Amino acid sequence: HALLGSLTCRRVVAGELPTGMRSIRRVPLSPCSSPEKWLKDGDIWGDLAPAARALIDCIDADELAKRSPLEIRLLVALVELHSQEYIAKLWATRPVRRDISRALAAAIESQDDSSCSFLKRAWRCLALVRRCVSEDLLEKVVGPAPDSRSDVLLRNCLLYPDAMGFMLPWSLLLDARDRRFWSDEAQEQDVHRQLALHYSARFNQRHKAGDPRALLDEIEAFH
Repeated sequence: HALLGSLTCRRVVAGELPTGMRSIRRVPLSPCSSPEKWLKDGDIWGDLAPAARALIDCIDADELAKRSPLEIRLLVALVELHSQEYIAKLWATRPVRRDISRALAAAIESQDDSSCSFLKRAWRCLALVRRCVSEDLLEKVVGPAPDSRSDVLLRNCLLYPDAMGFMLPWSLLLDARDRRFWSDEAQEQDVHRQLALHYSARFNQRHKAGDPRALLDEIEAFH
């Protein structure tokens, strides 16, 4: 709040500037938090509570505090799908966020079980969605989770909760699009069909109610 209050410009951009935009001032922001309490909260992590606590045991708390919430979420998923020993070896390479997400993608792809098959499909499908995913749309696009562990891995590690539902972080979306994670043309067409039907139905509802958000739904249905 103090930073934003001191600025006199009309727009603040977090991350990379859009093409053609020039900055007046750049302020480097390094992630810093106190994740230990968060990782020890069993109610938040559910089936992943042992993995979350194990992450504290294999990585120093001060080092974890320098990492973003997304990186910590991905590391918890890696502990669950791999082991503390694997995390220790990965950490010794001083991984950046993309290294961690690539390691998670490789772990998901290399293991032949229901959780990894579900996460593989979910990551691929949600990378096609441009806006926040509501609870009902999440199930339409991804399908039901095979068990509670798979559901928690998706919701707590790959997705961010939002006031309107859930969101795949932009960096994970770009990872999937750049590398064409587990490309499946037939499944992509089915997801686009589900999205078009969903946004068309919501456009009709909002348009009849005079809700200006109907315009956004029309754009998404057309896309």
